[in-house]
Amino acid sequence: MRAVIQRVASAAVTVDGRVISSIGRGLCVLVGIHRDDSEDDMEYIVRKIVNLKLFDDDSGKRWKQSARDLKKLFDDDSGKRWKQSARDLKLDLLCVSQFTLYCT
Repeated sequence: MRAVIQRVASAAVTVDGRVISSIGRGLCVLVGIHRDDSEDDMEYIVRKIVNLKLFDDDSGKRWKQSARDLKKLFDDDSGKRWKQSARDLKLDLLCVSQFTLYCT
């Protein structure tokens, strides 16, 4: 099983102009399932995704989307980076099947 995870302010799946599913702030996850994957693999990846520490302690605050501000986020030595998960913050999760993650 493979997953590509992205933090989002909002995300949606649209088919033929119709919104199938949408979320607010949270994680958009593209999931590739292999024919050899088991239910244990599924449970493992779900636990990993919802508990991944991808948000800092000040995650309620938004930074300006300039390169300088983004650099500050990664250069921050305050120890506030990557302390909370989507589960901790009760954020939304949108999973989208993406079989091409296993293409070679």
